[in-house]
Amino acid sequence: MKLHSLSLEEIKNLSSSYIDEDLKKERWGFLSIEIGPELVLTTASVDLSSLPPINYQNFHLSFFTATEMIGQLLVIYLHHRAGLTFKAREVWVSKVTNKFIKPIKDPENISIVLKAKKLHQRKATTICDFECEIKGLSGGLFQSNGRVGLI
Repeated sequence: MKLHSLSLEEIKNLSSSYIDEDLKKERWGFLSIEIGPELVLTTASVDLSSLPPINYQNFHLSFFTATEMIGQLLVIYLHHRAGLTFKAREVWVSKVTNKFIKPIKDPENISIVLKAKKLHQRKATTICDFECEIKGLSGGLFQSNGRVGLI
């Protein structure tokens, strides 16, 4: 098989400006978090979409933003479970599987449910097997499950 080397200009011309530039401008945040031993209920909102306001009717929660939300929620949950009151450690993702069932078209009141299926200690690391669902106010579904460790 012969490989073709792309020039920097070809790479730029073929790349998505959404991934290279616009996504880096997107802002989102948690509106509320309720946390228990094995369950976290969260509401989030995308405050600044990479889509111009005139195109919000075309909004969809990107898998990049969805995975950021889950990652941040896991950081908060594992630190809270460890009894920490500030972020002092890192969360290592050892495996994750995502399913994009139906687009989430609402930038506000995004519901996230995180379930810790199994927690155990391995030396100084807390291992967490999790399941997570993200739903939009008017529908849409993103599912994720995996294993992370607080290291």
